[in-house]
Parts: sequence; C-alpha cells; structure tokens
Amino acid sequence: MKLIVHIGSPKAGSTSIQMGLRNCSEALQAAGITYLSGSREFATLYQRMKRLPTLFATRFQSVEEAEQWSRCCWKELEARLAKEKPAVSVMSGEQFLRLSHKPRFLERLQKSFDEIHAVCYLRDPVSDYVSNINQRIRGGARLRDLFGTWEMNKGMWQAVALECWEEQIGRERLHVRAFDRANLEGGDVVTDFLIRLQEISGLDVPMPERSFRSNESLSGPSTAWLMMLNEAFPRDLEGKDQKKVAQLRKATIDRLREFDEASGAPSLKLEHPAIIAYVRHHTRDGSILVNERYLDGQPKLSVGEPLTQEPTPTELREHVREWLIASLNERYIAEIARAVTLTEEPA
Repeated sequence: MKLIVHIGSPKAGSTSIQMGLRNCSEALQAAGITYLSGSREFATLYQRMKRLPTLFATRFQSVEEAEQWSRCCWKELEARLAKEKPAVSVMSGEQFLRLSHKPRFLERLQKSFDEIHAVCYLRDPVSDYVSNINQRIRGGARLRDLFGTWEMNKGMWQAVALECWEEQIGRERLHVRAFDRANLEGGDVVTDFLIRLQEISGLDVPMPERSFRSNESLSGPSTAWLMMLNEAFPRDLEGKDQKKVAQLRKATIDRLREFDEASGAPSLKLEHPAIIAYVRHHTRDGSILVNERYLDGQPKLSVGEPLTQEPTPTELREHVREWLIASLNERYIAEIARAVTLTEEPA
C-alpha cells in the first residue's frame, strides 16, 4: 500500500489543502485514492505537550485525555487500513513536519504502508513570520511571548526536520515545493498538491473547479487589537474554566473575522526594515541549507546579510509593537469596538 502524506510546513496552505481533500474525497475515491482525514488526531501522540494548547481547551480536560484520544484514533485508522487495504492513500497535517517524535511517528506509518511519499511546502521567512505572528496572537500570545527559538530558527528546524523525513523514506520520495504563487501550478496550493498527488500515484486525479481557502489571517487592525486583549488573557486556567474562556475567545475572534470581511480592513504587512533584517538574519543558515538541498529549480527562500549588531529583546519588542499598532488608527479602533461589543441580550 502506498501513502502520500502532506506534512506542512505550518502557515503554507495546509488548511486549504485539507479542505480541498475533504471536498474532493468522493472524486478521489472514484479515482482510486483514499483520503484519510485527520491530522491532530495522529500527531498528538507524538508531540511533546506540557499543557493543552488553546485549540484543545474546548475538547479535553488534560494532556493525558488528548493523548488517549489520539491512541484511539490510531487504532481506528489501523483497523480501517487492515480491513480495506487501499492501494493509494493520502493524508495531510502541518503538524507532521514538526513532531517531537518524528521517527516513532514514521515507524508507525511504515507498519501499515509499503511505500511512503511526503510533500512539503516552504514559505519565505519574512512572509512566514507575519503569518506566524498573526496565528500566535490568535492563539493568545502576548507581545513578550512572540520571540522564541522556534520562530527565529525556523529555517534551521525545517532543514533538520526534512532531513529526518529524508532519512526515513529516502530523498526520491520527499517532494519539497516553494510556497510561492509563481511556483504553484495555477497559482494555487490545492491544485499544486493534487498535481503532485497525480504524479506520485500515477492515477488520474480530478482537479477542483474552484480554489479552497481557509484559516485566513486576521487583518492588521484586528491583529493589533487582539494583541492588546491578550495582555489580560488568563493562561493558568484548567478544566471547565479554561474551556469557557476558550469558547468566549473564539466568539470574539469570529466577530473580528466578520469585521474584516465587512470593512475590507488591510492585511497585516511587514515593511519595518529592522524586523525584516532580524528575521532574515536568524533564518539565514537554515534558508541556505533548504535552498541548496531542496529547492533546485524553484524560487529560493530569501537570505539576508548577517547583522553586525542585533537589536536587544526590548528594542525588538518595541519595533514589533509599533509595527502592529501602526495599522490600528482611530477609525478602526471605533469600528472594532462596535464589532466586538454585543448589544443583544445574552442567551
């Protein structure tokens, strides 16, 4: 049995690919490809979690409960594969690239599949940084939480993670693509992935009639407003309290999305030279490795010059704060206040 697994990277069209696969699942099945839905279901058991992420807070009471759920999902998947024995299967999960225990995850897949191919999309560091900041603020991060080794060494960890996959499945079965509209077939990541699926499987894969976009970033004004809210966002809650706060927070973000759509507020763009230079400095070595090893004949990740003097952590936080707040002018402050303030009676 053959598996083609999309492994990310994070913030490079993963949710859109998953939505496209779900919507095309019947057509894929007719073409001879079984879509194995689920990503966190299978990633959770091989992550190193100290506490529940915000996304899980509305579903589980503890890390142990989430891991048990993942164990059950694995057993169900393996039972299904043993029964149906699909010739070609496809999975998608941006978490699969950055798992804490990638070898164990891959070894488990190899118990069910004779041949595994992985497809990975890599985004330019500066564009990726903006998208990552947006996602982390949506997840509750404060300004002081936004700077860690994960973000600033992303190019390097991506290179190391890809090498791990390469060691397990072989270089010829690792397919790396630059997440660049000019590089993607039809300028669309879903179409591009389906074409990779067709090439690897050797089957006639149906192409979507429309694009699928999901998990869109918040606008610049909404991101800045939410960052301010995060300063007072409680983080040490557990159980029912954590679940209730997570539900209220999701409702607020949903209202911000409605505001973005109705107002046409501008997207979050990074034009601050000091931040751009900092990002390129810290992703330089990893980007060079990825460019040389995996992106031959494709657009390269941007590589900046090394900084002779880095900004201090305080200076960097000040740069980012001013960059974000610059998009939140008087007009948007008032409009967002109206959008997130409820006037109807509580249910």
